[in-house]
Amino acid sequence: MWLCTCISIRPVGIRLSFLFNCASSNPGLLEATFLGYRKGAFTGASGDKKGVFELACSGTLFLDEIGDLPLESPGVLLRILEEKRLLPLGGTSEVEVNVRLITATNKKSLENGEGRDIP
Repeated sequence: MWLCTCISIRPVGIRLSFLFNCASSNPGLLEATFLGYRKGAFTGASGDKKGVFELACSGTLFLDEIGDLPLESPGVLLRILEEKRLLPLGGTSEVEVNVRLITATNKKSLENGEGRDIP
């Protein structure tokens, strides 16, 4: 299950469109969560669902606890950020996304220069 919130911080002019808590996500469903999916993409996909990048389009996506993502996830994130488009699971056409990404983690190993680089 994933957590999402829409907030606005007016005094500093930051508009946070979408918050996603990576620690509460199911690792097996991360691609569907990031990319979204189309009806029939897998068993149980009874309709289209936008991913967090598409939901945050033209705004800011805050990925909290990014240090808890599986090792293969930064590659998916990097591809989306570099190409500014994504292909939803089961989709036949790409979706353009324009998202400002903010990330946070409480992993001390990343602060000490140990661990892995996260885009």
